[in-house]
Amino acid sequence: SITIASGASMIAQSTVVGDVTYNLAIPDTNWHLVSSPVVGETYDDAWIAANAIASGTGNNRGISTYNNGTPDATTLHWRYSQAGSTAAFTAGGGYANLRTASGNYSFTGAYPTTDITPAISQNDKKDNLIGNPYPSYLDIAAFITANTANMTPTHQAVYVWNGASYTNLATGYIHPGQGFFISSNVASGNASITEAMQSHN
Repeated sequence: SITIASGASMIAQSTVVGDVTYNLAIPDTNWHLVSSPVVGETYDDAWIAANAIASGTGNNRGISTYNNGTPDATTLHWRYSQAGSTAAFTAGGGYANLRTASGNYSFTGAYPTTDITPAISQNDKKDNLIGNPYPSYLDIAAFITANTANMTPTHQAVYVWNGASYTNLATGYIHPGQGFFISSNVASGNASITEAMQSHN
């Protein structure tokens, strides 16, 4: 097994056997967009407790996916994890997470060894929350080049949340474990995130 500290990156040049744990440091108690940098991690009551996930109204827990379809009367486009439920982090999927204190999100699973094609769509919104599926940095310019046809022409950028506001970026690098929004130019399709986009920058 191997444990990778927050901010470090690993790009495999051969087969990785055994579990990989990536610790993603969260500096505060604000919402952050995250994505699992390993394959096979699940979030259930045990993961929620171990990672200090906050509780909300009723059975809501501080892990949410984004659904750009018909908005919910209460939560709009956000769909919160429920107490007692179990789900797997989707490869290349983005999540909004909230901690009760600063600390690490710990993701454990297999090392990702394939290109990832998260589903994107246009519905009530064009926004789609996806994320970096690798325990390495992701080249934003390379991602945009590969997804030019997938992204709204007026929004050829990734939108990252810094805990307080959104920033749109066309260059730079997405951190391991970081989620981000894109604006879909297709009614239904897939974004392309490839191993070739990985970087140590």
